[in-house]
Amino acid sequence: MRDLATGPELVALHSASYQAGCLGTDATETRDTATEARVDNVRDWVRQTVRGGTFVRLPTSASVLDTRSGLGAPAGARPAGSLTPFQVAGVGGIPATGVSAVLVDVTVVAASPTFLTLLPEGAPRPPLSTVNATANQIISNTAVVPVPAGGRISVYSHGPGAHVLVDVQGYYTTSGSSGRGFVPVDHTRLADTRSGLGGAAGVVPARGRAPSR
Repeated sequence: MRDLATGPELVALHSASYQAGCLGTDATETRDTATEARVDNVRDWVRQTVRGGTFVRLPTSASVLDTRSGLGAPAGARPAGSLTPFQVAGVGGIPATGVSAVLVDVTVVAASPTFLTLLPEGAPRPPLSTVNATANQIISNTAVVPVPAGGRISVYSHGPGAHVLVDVQGYYTTSGSSGRGFVPVDHTRLADTRSGLGGAAGVVPARGRAPSR
């Protein structure tokens, strides 16, 4: 270990160490057979490859999109089949660079049945929804959305006349030394009760459960 201005840093790990007086070894022990593996020079690789980044929670949520007021994008309800990009990196306490993903709350104010899908700007739209709404419903959901190099994500609105609000609760970054890691994977549907994917096919009854594998 060594002391840095930011706190202690792990420099190396010892194996088969016989240091005098260490962990019950006699104080007169003189063998020099320790094996040492340096770790401080591979920390960035470990964080990115093994942990996938660090999660940083914002002190207060950051509003990055509100189509009612024009925050983040032109004001107005979204047309059917529209794609609305908006900036997240560098907004509301989110760093301008080094952000791999954001944890967001997305709210839809629906005039007609619709669904929203959040995705990185410029990426193919995945065949799934982030939040679903019926006519005249206000409903929200939480999602983790990867952030591309340009720092913008997009929201796809399926039906007409929906307003969209997005608030960021935290972000993932490959810098730092604490927090929980995020490892993105390709979108995969695990369950669909219409087809029986992941479990039995059929409508889930009220207060019922649809187990999936």
